[in-house]
Amino acid sequence: MHINCMKTSPMGIYSYKNKNTICLPLKKYALNSLYMRKLVTFFLAFICAEVLGDIGVNMNYEGANAIINKIDGNSVWIKPDFRDTSTRWFYWSIELTKTAGKKVSVYFENDDFLGNQGPAYSFDGGRTWNWLGAKSFVRHNKDNPSTYFTQEIPKDVDSVRYCFSIPYTLDDFKKFAAKFENNPNFKINKLATTLRGNENFSLSIGNKNVPIKLVMLARQHCCEASASYLLEGILAEVMSDSPEAKFLRENTEMFVVPFADLDGVRAGDQGKNRRPHDHNRDYLENPVYPSVKAIMERYSSFPSGSKIIGIDFHCPGRLESESYFYYSSKEFVAENTKKLSQILERLAKDATDAMPFTSKYDVIFGERRNNKINSSFRHYTALMDNTYIGTTFEFAYADSYGVVFTPERGRNFGKLFAHAICEYVRGIKDK
Repeated sequence: MHINCMKTSPMGIYSYKNKNTICLPLKKYALNSLYMRKLVTFFLAFICAEVLGDIGVNMNYEGANAIINKIDGNSVWIKPDFRDTSTRWFYWSIELTKTAGKKVSVYFENDDFLGNQGPAYSFDGGRTWNWLGAKSFVRHNKDNPSTYFTQEIPKDVDSVRYCFSIPYTLDDFKKFAAKFENNPNFKINKLATTLRGNENFSLSIGNKNVPIKLVMLARQHCCEASASYLLEGILAEVMSDSPEAKFLRENTEMFVVPFADLDGVRAGDQGKNRRPHDHNRDYLENPVYPSVKAIMERYSSFPSGSKIIGIDFHCPGRLESESYFYYSSKEFVAENTKKLSQILERLAKDATDAMPFTSKYDVIFGERRNNKINSSFRHYTALMDNTYIGTTFEFAYADSYGVVFTPERGRNFGKLFAHAICEYVRGIKDK
């Protein structure tokens, strides 16, 4: 199956299969507030930039999110677009144009939407990213009404893209998946048609004739991009020639959903606390989201006697710098999660160029935000008799224990995670 999702935008529909643009009449989107808001923002910023000679703003790319309050010279005042989010959240992404040789400033008036390492930035249209750094910004406080950051832009860089964190888009996954296009062990299957008409997909890897089933999800909260680098690292290792990879392919059947909320990833939504509820509160008798319904159907279809490992990858709060597991309300499942966590901690202890991990921040049921049973994937798995592990793993956005997140360190941590899963599976294989 080819990944051929369709992105609606104010300027047309973009086919990610052939990269062509089909322009459609604007009236088709007249009642769609999300796209009309993007369109109005784009043209107001364009007009302001052309008339006044200011920097410009481009919002016409996948994952863009910002409300522009003002442009003045080389400074722009923005805030995140919460759209259908029921609570204040913090994801944003914006591209400034006409920036060559300028010192640009971005302000968040009377609020703070930056993480520990400031914004991520890209000088090449989102292909590569870096952090501006922990000393690059001033936080909002009683003496500073705005959180803001500034950056000197090189003379040969006419546009710069900024984001709350380092993004991971559908195009990023497609570049990764292209490596395995002709590999029979890496199968891309249709998962569901989403509410916005995107064709979501899942991956099948491994041996369907064995009892151990490995279910891995990411982006149930679509803004939590760092977790996608972790998942990509797991998949890269699983598809490698290492002894651990070969063992996992032979002894587990893997069902993987890289973008549970694909609509939100593409549109640049927050995803967290989406109305009427988000994807990770949709594990109900009648799910709202087609992708969640398909995940539930697949999970419940595993035969009696299966041993299921279910892991849902997330990112924690804006300023949290710990990575950790949430434990299930079911004691048997919680104990198995603890075993996996301790294996991962041991493997990560001496690792180099990977994000670090310690199990001491894991959250048992009854503590912190893990204090009640809800309709999340983690608690849904606890209802299944075949579940050995059903957990949420929170992977910090920007830094962990003093180590700054990079895509490569995230992927390398994913390799360690795959090895931890392998060791755990060896322990339950013949029991």
